[in-house]
Amino acid sequence: MLAVNPLGLLRTFASWCTFRKSQGRYIFVCGAPRSGTTLLKAILENHSRTCGPDFESTVIFGKYDLYRDQTLSHIGLEEETIRSILANSNDVVSFYDDVAEAVCESRGASVFVDKQPWPPRWYRLWYTTAKFEKARWIHLLR
Repeated sequence: MLAVNPLGLLRTFASWCTFRKSQGRYIFVCGAPRSGTTLLKAILENHSRTCGPDFESTVIFGKYDLYRDQTLSHIGLEEETIRSILANSNDVVSFYDDVAEAVCESRGASVFVDKQPWPPRWYRLWYTTAKFEKARWIHLLR
């Protein structure tokens, strides 16, 4: 079992406290389990101008400690690149923007597709809709 790092929790909480809003181009897919969100995300990623993380989701907005080693290795970037981006980011919004930009750049795409964790906690949903105003949302119902 991994020990909780209080300093990491505090730094993550502080990184969520920002007035900054993202200017990035994103597509967020969300929906109930087994509703087709993973399939839709995969279909969208097959377009030449879109890309996404190697795993279903970056789960950046579901992490309680962004600073714990090896917590974001599933994104599709090398660990050193992720650590460098995290060290140079002032908040979670700029971190997400920089990660998405690095993934898009490595794959020659311009739009980042991500899946939001389910069930969406009200504060995560409020945060992502408030900070990513230019994002497009797709909510699947079954």
